[in-house]
Amino acid sequence: MATTRGADIAYLTIRPAPAAADGGKLYEVGVIGHGPSRQNLVEHVTDEIRTWDSGYRFRTVRFEIPDAPA
Repeated sequence: MATTRGADIAYLTIRPAPAAADGGKLYEVGVIGHGPSRQNLVEHVTDEIRTWDSGYRFRTVRFEIPDAPA
């Protein structure tokens, strides 16, 4: 998943995390950004991930961040 804003782009990455208590595989999500204002976009995407993690984890993951001005 990637999104753009102006000259910036941010995309998701994952890496293995320590196994769950039941031995299941877990992953850590990260956000990488490029561009002159990348930090703002990375923070926006990170906030969306945290919102999902704290309140909607029981749902299938689906992020939708428009890449065009409203």
